[in-house]
Amino acid sequence: MITGESYLLLVLIIITAVCLFLCILNALFILELRKRFQGLEKMPRAPVVVKPEPAHGQISEQPPDLGSAIRLMAGKYHLDSLVIGTADGLVVSSYGSRNPEYEAAYYSNLLQEGTPAPDPGVRVFPFRFRDAPLVVIARAGTTPPEDVVHILEADIRTVLETQM
Repeated sequence: MITGESYLLLVLIIITAVCLFLCILNALFILELRKRFQGLEKMPRAPVVVKPEPAHGQISEQPPDLGSAIRLMAGKYHLDSLVIGTADGLVVSSYGSRNPEYEAAYYSNLLQEGTPAPDPGVRVFPFRFRDAPLVVIARAGTTPPEDVVHILEADIRTVLETQM
């Protein structure tokens, strides 16, 4: 018959053997991972392709139509929506706006009155294209800065010239 002390000693030996087995298994896994990492370091690295930032007045790809060009510009300047309308409130093109007709009419009226846009994150500015007065409504999380407006205006002019 096994005494209590012998039983306890047997349990401790079994626990020690299991712990030793797990330590050896863990060491083998770590050695295998080390070999894999060393193999990755020896592999030639893929060359980093850096696309040049498009110059002002250009967008990164040639869009097939005006709507696609407006979408690309909104993405380039991180805008939530971009609406181009006439001075009397008609929409020329838009991207991202839930109600571009309302925005074009509302903000063109505010611009004619000389009232700044009351909504945060909205920049409204006049724009002339082929002697036609236009209104651009750019909406983002934060109001686009004034220096971005001039660059955006140049890009819009380029897009309108190529798409119309």
